[in-house]
Amino acid sequence: MQYVFQCFTGDLSEVSLADAGILLSKLKPFHEAGQLKAVMAGWSLDLDFYRSLKETLDQWGVPLYLKLAVFSEWNGYEGFEKTVPADGREVSTHVLSSEETFEFRCPTSEHNLEEVLSLYDRHFAEIGFSGVFLDRIRYSSLTSGLAGMGCFCDRCQRIYRRKGLDPDKVREKLLHYASCPEPELQQPLRLLEYTNDGWRVNDPELDAFFRVRCEIIEESLGRLIDAFHERGLKVGLDLFAPSLGYFAGQRFRYLGKKADFVKPMLYRYTDAPAGIPFEVDALRDALGESAAEDCLSVFGTEAEHYRKLVEQELTNLRSCSCDVYPGFEANTVPGVVTMSPERVKDMLNLIQKSSFDTVVPSWNLAMMPKENLIELH
Repeated sequence: MQYVFQCFTGDLSEVSLADAGILLSKLKPFHEAGQLKAVMAGWSLDLDFYRSLKETLDQWGVPLYLKLAVFSEWNGYEGFEKTVPADGREVSTHVLSSEETFEFRCPTSEHNLEEVLSLYDRHFAEIGFSGVFLDRIRYSSLTSGLAGMGCFCDRCQRIYRRKGLDPDKVREKLLHYASCPEPELQQPLRLLEYTNDGWRVNDPELDAFFRVRCEIIEESLGRLIDAFHERGLKVGLDLFAPSLGYFAGQRFRYLGKKADFVKPMLYRYTDAPAGIPFEVDALRDALGESAAEDCLSVFGTEAEHYRKLVEQELTNLRSCSCDVYPGFEANTVPGVVTMSPERVKDMLNLIQKSSFDTVVPSWNLAMMPKENLIELH
């Protein structure tokens, strides 16, 4: 098994949350065993941290990718245009830490895309990264509720109309379902079927809206991928588990057409955004119990920490046109996820049975217990 490790170094501050020396000591056994394929770290502005890490990785012949947020997490930076939710209010987000607040920016904003590239060119290009690993490449998921989905700024509404949507009708439907408990609805939202292109929904306006959200992410992200490729960089993408990513604007088959690799977050135990139990609960709260049961009837029950769901996702991911490096939890974060060597071993076995030869123990090497790292060898 080959490993790609990632490390979160903090937000746009001058001081990294991670220590390069400690990270390298954790990585060395994997390099010596010939199992270290790449390292991804970001997105603080502590350039000395990246230089120190890269100096040793270069000697080892291991590429270093910059982990870079796109549509969220530029905390303290005022240069981005935020999304405007259906109800016009500030989107309620899940604050994981002071560095991870999940406040989203509008993906149709030309200015936002230019700022991402400008930030890379100004602050990171001199390091000589092998590539970028793009994170937060989505809308807010169902954790913000239906009223917080998508963006209804003037520019987005023009795009909706061009793609055949009536933004007023979509807004009305979102607010209707958001304000009515499922037992009071004449026609609850239902998920009709799932393909690798996403879910079909029984409400025509919302069915089209969810599809258009994905198209917008694909178009905007495609432009960013092209721009980074023109800079000679490889591009990896951090994605939700596909069955849940659709409601955040992600379709792995389309995003994989331009990327060099994708990392689906198959997080079975995480009680935070992108964690499967967290997002299933959000689906249940936002779309209703019937829709949640529709999802689980296709992908398996909640038993055994969504084991059958992950097995099905791994099967579907084989149709991706680029390399797929499944991601699974290997760190412990108090109150969010607790990983034991037994859980790590179980996920490794699941992935190996699906014939993937590269994985991403996630999501922060700095917080991975020694016993979990030993289990990976």
